Amino acid sequence: MDSKTVAKYDSDAESFIADWMSQPPVMLRRLIINNFTPKSKILDIGSGSGRDVAWMTEAQFNAEGVDASKGLLSAARLKYPHAVFRYDTLPALANTLSAAYDHALCSAVLMHLPRGEIPAAVANIVRVVACGGKIICSVRPSRELTEREADDRLFTDINLDDLAAMFRANSCNVLDAQSTFAAGTDRIWHTLVLEKISS
Repeated sequence: MDSKTVAKYDSDAESFIADWMSQPPVMLRRLIINNFTPKSKILDIGSGSGRDVAWMTEAQFNAEGVDASKGLLSAARLKYPHAVFRYDTLPALANTLSAAYDHALCSAVLMHLPRGEIPAAVANIVRVVACGGKIICSVRPSRELTEREADDRLFTDINLDDLAAMFRANSCNVLDAQSTFAAGTDRIWHTLVLEKISS
């Protein structure tokens, strides 16, 4: 992960959490319900505020979250003490076993990696999911003219077709690909739904 981006999340965790909590992820939750099997074991890679892990847990999924920001992890544990959060970071996901999860969610994370780390990150997202499992992955571009926004967070521009090709190269089928604006915002999101077809 980009160190300046992680440092920003560490130092300003509460402000980011307040912003995320003000934007209910309606489309993301619909994708989860439609693609992840009930009671399945799910890893939320880049769990941030913990909102999605807590919601999945309440919805009877066996979810846990990992994040590279210790500030966000601390805040998530305080807010959702019943949920499971631990430290791990892309591109390696070194603290996560291969094929340990039925499904994975990676929302709003890959764009915070330098371009050269993204192929390895994709490979490791796929690695931790069991064969036949589904992956939901979303990214957004920078809202500014440069890849680093004013608050110093990195937003590597990721072409949706290129991202899909990376997942295909790691034994995944693309089930859905879409670009949409988040409700009530000018933020465009690129989202893939994938299935791991072989180990």
